[in-house]
Amino acid sequence: VCKAIESCISQKGVDPSEYEILAINDGSKDNTLEYIQRYKEIPNLRIIDKPNGGLSQTRNLGVVEAKGEYVLFLDGDDWLDECALILLKEHVHGFDIIAFPMVLYYCKEESRVILQELKEGVYTRDEMLRCTLGKGEFSIIPAPAKAYRRSFLLDNNIWFLEGILHEDN
Repeated sequence: VCKAIESCISQKGVDPSEYEILAINDGSKDNTLEYIQRYKEIPNLRIIDKPNGGLSQTRNLGVVEAKGEYVLFLDGDDWLDECALILLKEHVHGFDIIAFPMVLYYCKEESRVILQELKEGVYTRDEMLRCTLGKGEFSIIPAPAKAYRRSFLLDNNIWFLEGILHEDN
């Protein structure tokens, strides 16, 4: 959890006033809330503590509570590269969804795997849907590897499905 929050706080090239961090504790039974509380003095961080409702419900709450134009999702074991937000800021250009590479690190094997190689480009809704539903290049891009225009999600009533497995996809 700390690494996820630290990676958000230490973004280079963007002022903290340009983005907000929502740290949502989803009824964890461990010390997650205590860890999050360590950052309560960070001006652009807002802590939300709620009963356990699952990952999808928590992400949906984040969309509702967010104030920014775009939303990104990080789980407690995820983190952002220190230049992630400045790169996104330079490339969003009003798109509804921006997908970007995600790298997986496996501590036990000490290996690094790029989850999905992306070809840079602009895709229509139908192209993205075709690629996502089939075995195309976007078939496995989890939620934390995308930035979403918040109004696009709200205006189109797009929500993470609650009570399912593999809600990242």
